[in-house]
Amino acid sequence: MTILREKDFGAPVGALKARLNALGYDCGTGDRFDRRTSWAVRWFRRQNGWEDGDGVDGALWARIQSEDAVRGVTGAFQYYSMKDPLWADYPYDAANTPEIEVISNSGCGPTSMAMAVSTALNRAVLPPVLADWSNAHGFRDPDGIHGTDDSFFPVCAKLYGLTAELVPVEDEASFARAKAEIAAGNAIISNVVPGSPFTNCGHYNMISAIEDGRVRVCDPVPKNMDLPL
Repeated sequence: MTILREKDFGAPVGALKARLNALGYDCGTGDRFDRRTSWAVRWFRRQNGWEDGDGVDGALWARIQSEDAVRGVTGAFQYYSMKDPLWADYPYDAANTPEIEVISNSGCGPTSMAMAVSTALNRAVLPPVLADWSNAHGFRDPDGIHGTDDSFFPVCAKLYGLTAELVPVEDEASFARAKAEIAAGNAIISNVVPGSPFTNCGHYNMISAIEDGRVRVCDPVPKNMDLPL
C-alpha cells in the first residue's frame, strides 16, 4: 500500500476516511486527505498506542481495519487539555499581534467546545480542528485580547448538528437553570471572568456535573481544585 499523507486524494483516502468516521473519529466526507483527516489519523495513533505521525502505511491501515481498533472516544465523557503535546504548539493565532499564539495559551474556547461536541456525539472532534475553523470564520479576536468570541459556540454547534444558546449569568435563577440543564444531559461551557479561581484574564471551561452542592469543572488547563458551590 502506498503511504497516504495530507494533500493526497482519491478512492483510498475516501475509504480511510469512511473507516475512521465509523470508528468515531472526525474526518468529514470526500476523498481528500485534508488537515482534519490528518488530525484524525494522529488521534487514532494516540488511541491505539502508535507513535505520533500523520501518514498511513500498510501496517497502520491494517490496524484501522481491525476488529479491535480503539475508537476515537472510549468513555462517557471526553476530556481534552490545551497543554496536550499533540497540539499544544499548534497555532491559534490572532492576526494583529506580533507573536504567534498557540492552543496552549489561547485555545480554551475551541478546546472546551471540542469536549462538549465529542461527548455529545461520541466522536473525537479535536481542539486543533475547531481552532482552525474558528480562525477561518472570524471568531478569533484578531487583536488577541478576548480570545474566542462567544458567538463561536452556537455557530460551531450547528455545524455538528447540535444546538447551543448563550445564557448570561444574572441571578440565582441562572444557576438553577445551569443545574437543570446538566441534569437533562446538556453540556455547559462557562466563560469565567478575570480574578476567578480559574484565570487572571478570562477563560472558557466545561462543566460536566453539578452534584451534592458541588460543581465538577473540566478545565482545559489541567489543574486540581476543590471549591464549594
